Amino acid sequence: IVSVLAGTLTLGLIALFVAHTLLKVFSRRIEQTEQQLRTLNAQLEERIRERTAEVERTNAELNHEIAERIQAQNTLSEREGNLRRLVESVDAIVWEYDFANDRFTYVSPQVAQFGHPMVEWFQPGFWQEHIHPEDRDEAVGFCASQTEKGLAHEFQYRFATASGDYFWVDDKVTV
Repeated sequence: IVSVLAGTLTLGLIALFVAHTLLKVFSRRIEQTEQQLRTLNAQLEERIRERTAEVERTNAELNHEIAERIQAQNTLSEREGNLRRLVESVDAIVWEYDFANDRFTYVSPQVAQFGHPMVEWFQPGFWQEHIHPEDRDEAVGFCASQTEKGLAHEFQYRFATASGDYFWVDDKVTV
């Protein structure tokens, strides 16, 4: 019995030694893995800090650019308002015409003296249709040829009022 017990005890001690050795190996591996995880975590946190700083810089730049654009838009709106008030206060009709689409894109309020509703001025063909028939071909042809060449020009023609009367128009065009 003693020899069986001694053999069993020896086997138990060997198993305990092997288990202890394996435990040390696994403990070292766990420590190494934990250290690697801490290192990776620290690297990841550093990358996150760097990216966050980069995003914050980009956001600051974008906010600055947005503020500049808003200021520029406000300045532009103010200047457009000033120009519109100036244009609408002179004793002349100021207009912008799109030859490709045969229609006005802007007319100043002074066109009211002709009696046509403002909305009609923006209809295609309105300008040509209201030029006196005897002046139409020459006026439209001259204006088109000079505009195609990019030349400022002046010409006169009769323009119909809503009541059917005609006014002489001294048209000064800047291209």
